This record gives sequence, C-alpha cells and structure tokens, in this order.
Amino acid sequence: MKTILTVDSGICPILREDTIVIPAQIISSSMATYRDNGQEISNQEMLESGNRYRTSAPLLGDFEQTFRSLLESGVDVVHLSMSSGISEGSVNTSQLVADNCNEEYDNHVYVVDSLTGATGGTLLYELVYQQLLESDLSGKELCSALESLKKKIQTSFYVPDASGYVQSGRDRSSSHLVDHALSWSTRLANLTSLKFRVDFHENGDLYLKKIFRSSSKNGMLQMVKDIVNDQTIDHYESKLAVVGNLYPKYVDMEAVKSYLSQYFDQVLEREIGAVVAAYGCPDLSGLALVKK
Repeated sequence: MKTILTVDSGICPILREDTIVIPAQIISSSMATYRDNGQEISNQEMLESGNRYRTSAPLLGDFEQTFRSLLESGVDVVHLSMSSGISEGSVNTSQLVADNCNEEYDNHVYVVDSLTGATGGTLLYELVYQQLLESDLSGKELCSALESLKKKIQTSFYVPDASGYVQSGRDRSSSHLVDHALSWSTRLANLTSLKFRVDFHENGDLYLKKIFRSSSKNGMLQMVKDIVNDQTIDHYESKLAVVGNLYPKYVDMEAVKSYLSQYFDQVLEREIGAVVAAYGCPDLSGLALVKK
C-alpha cells in the first residue's frame, strides 16, 4: 500500500509537486483571517503592516477533506504536525480527524507530533521524504521512522528582537533554565543590543538557550559558528543542514550557507512561514541539524 505524507504549514516543507500542506490560520488584530498558504498574506505584509497577529491550528474541515480524499484513493496517510509544544491544537485536531477516519477505512492515518517546526520541520520533512523515495514504507513503518528521526533534530533560532516571541506566550524558558534571570532578560530585548538564541527543547517547547551581543548583520552567523565549528562538528551528521530566514533585512544568509558548506554535504534554505511571522521580526533566522 502506498503511503502519502502530509504536513501542516508550520512544518515549512520544501515545496514539490507532490507536497501536501494543510494551512494554519493567521488572524490579524482587525479580525481579518488568512490561510498560511504563501498566497493570501506574505511575511513582509505582516511585519510591515503595523497590525498584531495570532495563529490557530488548521481547520478541522481541511484535515477531514484532505485525509478522506487520500484514504478513498487507497493509500495510507502519515501526517507530520508542528510541535504540540507551540501548537497543541494542530496535533489534537489532526488526531481527532484521524481517529474518526480510521474507524471508517481499512487504510489508516497516522499523526506524528514533530516536536519541532519551521526550519526544524523542513529538515525532518526532507529526511523522511527521502526515505519515502528510496523505500516502499507502509504508513506504520514511516510513522516509526519519523518517531526515531524527530529525536535527532536540533533546531535553533536567531532572534534579534524577542518581544513578539515573549508576547506569543510560547516562551517556556523558565521551565528549562536554572537561572530564571536569563529568561527574564528576553523582556529587555528592545532596551539593549542583546540578541537571543531560542531552541526547541526535546519535549517540543521553545526556550531561551543563550544571550549574546552582536550587530544585527552578524548575529545569525555568530550563532551558527557557536553551534557548528571544528570542536562540535562530530556531534552532527554531515549530510544535510537547513537554514531559514523570516524576512531578510540585515542578515547575510549567503555568508551563513557558505560557512556551513565547509561542514555539510548539502545546505538547504527555506523561508520560514507566516505562522512564525505572526510573532516574529525581520531577520529571525533558523538552523536545523541532525544529531548523531
């Protein structure tokens, strides 16, 4: 039985002809609603509009329509969801629809909580997409492969202005830091020249990993060099690294990719989507690696 991979838009997959994306919802302060499909609203529009935005999970009806149409074609479906740590609704809604569908069809929908998103989601998608191309995995086998792969993904974000991240309510720094003063310093983002490294925790939360001083132009490269260097490279698989940028202003992503190309066979770049733009800032950038 053939297996089809679907994702919600917070995964930010590399878009191909056979990529199936179920869009999250973007809601502005004026209550205008957009689907995160790359067409209804852009990162630039969101970041320059002066409006505030929030997000919600993909619509239940979109999950249902997508899953049922695929099941009726006789395939298994594996759905890769953005982390429950930042979008519990995305996982729960897709699982609810999957459970209902699985009672009606002989083939199945399997939902995987990625425990990551954005740049980390891109990397996880690429790894499992290649597995689908190279082998004839059943839905259950692909689900098992994803559960193993997701534990190896390390995702870090360069955040030059943490105010939107803090306002989003997704800052779980105090849960993962001994020094709570470090988490409080995210609230000083607009008062100082501090830059922030925010990571996905292994349980899918986002938390402040490090604070450092840097110019806006050099901050992403500085963070990348701190993570990947001659002393640390043995901690990572060398085949693939993924980088992303929300909306480039000062950061030189070509310099970042050039530096990483010394250590990795392939460096992919994928724009970070509007789900992050709702709470982000220009030059927010991501780096995702596979841990050994």
